[in-house]
Amino acid sequence: MVDMYEEEAGLSLGVKLFILGFLLIFTGALLLMIAQAARGGGVSGGVVVVVFPFIPVGVAWGDYASVILVVLTVIAVVLMIINMIIVYRRLREVER
Repeated sequence: MVDMYEEEAGLSLGVKLFILGFLLIFTGALLLMIAQAARGGGVSGGVVVVVFPFIPVGVAWGDYASVILVVLTVIAVVLMIINMIIVYRRLREVER
C-alpha cells in the first residue's frame, strides 16, 4: 500500500509567514500603545480605511486627517492593483 501522506507534517511556509506577520504587527501595535501610555500622550485623531469589494472606503478625523487618509487610500489602491496583477498572472499560468 502506498503512503499518500509523504509530505512533511506541520504548517506550510505560507501559513507560517502569515502567522509571523500577524504577530509582528500585533507586537508593534502593542509596543506603540505602551510607549504612548508611558509618555502620557493622548489621541487626537484617527484614520480607518476598509476595502469593500473593490473600493477603498475611508473615514478620518483629527489633525492632518485628510492628508493621511489620501495617502492610505492610495496605498490601498496600489496594493489592490498589485494583487490583481499577481492573481491574473497565476490564472494565466494555470490555464497553460
